[in-house]
Amino acid sequence: AARAVVDTAKAHSDGTLLLVENNPGRLLQVNSANGRVSVVVPGLFKPYAVVRAPSGAVYLSVLGQLQRLDGAGPLTTVAEVPPGIEIGPIAAAPDGDVYFSTATQIFRVPGGSGPAIHIAGTGAEGGGGDGGPALDAQFSSPHGLAIASDGALLVSDRGNDRVRRIDPVTGVINAFAQAAEQH
Repeated sequence: AARAVVDTAKAHSDGTLLLVENNPGRLLQVNSANGRVSVVVPGLFKPYAVVRAPSGAVYLSVLGQLQRLDGAGPLTTVAEVPPGIEIGPIAAAPDGDVYFSTATQIFRVPGGSGPAIHIAGTGAEGGGGDGGPALDAQFSSPHGLAIASDGALLVSDRGNDRVRRIDPVTGVINAFAQAAEQH
């Protein structure tokens, strides 16, 4: 099934939208004016997310790699995580930094070209750490990343039913929003 893009950069001036399709593994472009779909990159194995950076570069998470597509050039691997770990959600900041998450950690790629810097998560699954350093926090399957207007990183921590905020200056993590209990 196709996974729609959460594009944190401004939309392309021509109105196109990017999305990844897990099976058969492609990066697609949709022209919003006429609905025409074109394949930008075929043959990807388990792509998860795509984002367009302010520079125009396109970033993809594909298994354990963060890859970049500049124009019509080939894919370039920007960052990798250890074997057996997959990169999921990604976000691009206005300053060009790119963020990505695994199931238990968050990383920042300065300027979108590496190397990746570990900024949050101990690597152990859990939900603790709010009010302290983000590096000491635990996550459970982050499902989305976004950059707030003040530069903070917002993390949709799906396994903990909350959105968490990582302060860009202090590195402190706090609960930003919590899912209401259902009765």
